[in-house]
Amino acid sequence: MTLIRFLTALLAALCVAPGVAFSEQSERHGDFEIHYNAIPTTWLSPEVAERYGIPRSRVQGMLLVSVMEHDTPVTASVRGQTRDSDDPARDMDFRRLAIGERTSQVALFPIRDGATMQFELVVRPRMQDESYSIRFRETFHVE
Repeated sequence: MTLIRFLTALLAALCVAPGVAFSEQSERHGDFEIHYNAIPTTWLSPEVAERYGIPRSRVQGMLLVSVMEHDTPVTASVRGQTRDSDDPARDMDFRRLAIGERTSQVALFPIRDGATMQFELVVRPRMQDESYSIRFRETFHVE
């Protein structure tokens, strides 16, 4: 199963609301494909949130980052910051999340309805010397 299909299936299983749409994003850097997705934690089912120790909240988002090398999942360290237009940058605290044989990094961050968050990440696959920068924006709408 490709990582995109895996993450799509994972996020679909995590989501509690049927028909909820999300957009997974990815970037290729050399042999590595880095996948990332930011969602409100209210999209997680209560069971999944409890299993992985992720609090569900209207004011909390979750960023999931996974790395593949030639369609094989690899471990990676992730550092990052997030900010919106009203707040200074905040460091994100990533932790390892193991789902079967796949390993991702997950971080939680505060969100507000309608806020566009800016993310700046540094991903270092397999703890090698080279790291890759990723920047993206995501607008959150909470119910």
